[in-house]
Amino acid sequence: METIYNWLLHNTGNEGNYYTILNSQRNTRPEGANHLSVMVRTTDFKVMDLFIYTGQMDGASGVNTQQESLTFVTEQQVIDYLSTGKITEALSPTDSDTIRVLIADPAGESGDITFPPDQTT
Repeated sequence: METIYNWLLHNTGNEGNYYTILNSQRNTRPEGANHLSVMVRTTDFKVMDLFIYTGQMDGASGVNTQQESLTFVTEQQVIDYLSTGKITEALSPTDSDTIRVLIADPAGESGDITFPPDQTT
């Protein structure tokens, strides 16, 4: 997960990727499992939340509607997906060695991109 997190930090704001990374945060749950919360923007300016985690995650806070759930074997496959939007084929993973990406609509107004009011006088 550290490689993915470093990639997210390095690529925040890069509009050349499939997703424009707006914000990312590393979280640790009491059970010890880590996950990454990532706010992204699509090319049509829709904001989405991505939750990247290993093992099981019993829901994610702030999620309205889950759009998709993807499973990857390596961190590089996750990075390839974030940068190109393409899913590379992999060997069949077991639950213990998978990285999952949950794609969801943000809850409430957290997904709105707003602009400051016009300051003309």
